[in-house]
Amino acid sequence: MIWPMPLLKRSQNANQKELNNMSLIIRRIVTGAYRVSRWALLAAAIVIVLLVTFALGWKSWSPSGKVLQASARRTVEMTTNPEGASKLKLTRAYKNMIGATIDDAIGAIRFGGGMGVGEAKAFKLVEDLEPSQLPTAFAKAMASPRTSSRDRLIDFILDRWARLDPAKAVAACAEAFGNDRQVFLDRTRMPMNHFAEAAPASAYAAWQKHYSPLNKDYDNSTEFQLSGIFSSWARQDLEAAFTAYHHLNGDDADYALRGLIGYGDEQRRDQVLALVEASGDTSALAEARKAIVDSMARSGAYVKAIEWMEAQNLDAGLRAPLEEEIAEGWFSQSPKEAAAWLLERSDDSNRADRLAEIARDWADWEANAAGEWLGKMIEDYGAQADKAIGRFAQTVANQDPSAAIEWVAAITDDTERQKAAERVGQQFSMRMMEGVEAILSDSSLNESDRATVLDASRVRRF
Repeated sequence: MIWPMPLLKRSQNANQKELNNMSLIIRRIVTGAYRVSRWALLAAAIVIVLLVTFALGWKSWSPSGKVLQASARRTVEMTTNPEGASKLKLTRAYKNMIGATIDDAIGAIRFGGGMGVGEAKAFKLVEDLEPSQLPTAFAKAMASPRTSSRDRLIDFILDRWARLDPAKAVAACAEAFGNDRQVFLDRTRMPMNHFAEAAPASAYAAWQKHYSPLNKDYDNSTEFQLSGIFSSWARQDLEAAFTAYHHLNGDDADYALRGLIGYGDEQRRDQVLALVEASGDTSALAEARKAIVDSMARSGAYVKAIEWMEAQNLDAGLRAPLEEEIAEGWFSQSPKEAAAWLLERSDDSNRADRLAEIARDWADWEANAAGEWLGKMIEDYGAQADKAIGRFAQTVANQDPSAAIEWVAAITDDTERQKAAERVGQQFSMRMMEGVEAILSDSSLNESDRATVLDASRVRRF
């Protein structure tokens, strides 16, 4: 048979063609896969580079750093007049350089890594700025979007600026933050400290301009600043500082006087005391004595404070406030011993008030120990402890309402119990009131005192 042979040949040719086609397809697939893999590898490499960049600290890819610094220097050189007096002109390149530095610093804090690495980079960038660049750097940072990184950078800028020119740093803060009292106080704390050390008289003038008008009911920040200014001023020119002190009144005068006396400088302490005595101001003299014993007691030298007080040979009326001042400073270190010492020096004219002050202060940070001590005082002094019970109940009312009500019920004097019921009721109004009536119904308070508690809580609520 002849016909099968040509058919077989055609079949072989077809198979060969099919194999060639398949080989071509495979080659195209491999070639495509290779090309895709190249792009995939390239994309992976880019991702890795970006991740490493963020891990090591963000650096702006704008033309910052040495290029812009060199450009800025050339700009300064171009502005040098024929007489050789260099006049700094912040051209566009110069401003761009500072802007790039601020961007780099914010990026360093935000992306620079943990353990303060980024902050260290930002701090170094700020330290490398020229003093004349700091006002522009501050303005650039203030104009940046508000973030925690930007706020931290502002701290760095103000810190360096305050070390170089504290007056301008404080003035810049007043302009930037003057409408926000607490932010202004926080931001100017460090500049004012540097200002007080460098030029206390000028710092006092700045305090009068920027701090004195502030509402002081919020906290004592302004007075603490005043105390620091007068402490530095006394070291440089005690007579001038004392003259300025005499123009102050109230709390401002008290804090300034404490700054004048200082801590640990016995020679200056005696000089200030002599100046106050020579002035004939008896109230200032009493405050000076209190400041002296307070500075000793708070530093742990309460025995020395007692010895100094006894050496003054004061009568009972002048000695009593000094005893209380010593006890207050001593109290934070050893409350039981301080309380015992103060009560040993008490009589019927001041014992009730002293018991009340001790009970309030102690309950504020160690209520259980204060309650045990107060129980013993009730046994020892009876009705003289009523005022102390009321102060204790008022202090613990938010911690344990039921216990506070029972303490009020233990007060023997009707007037003191009414006062305590009102104060405790005012404290209850600061928390959820749903359970107050239930607490009162289960207490041993009489109906009149229960009504006082409820009325006081409603006044505060509405």
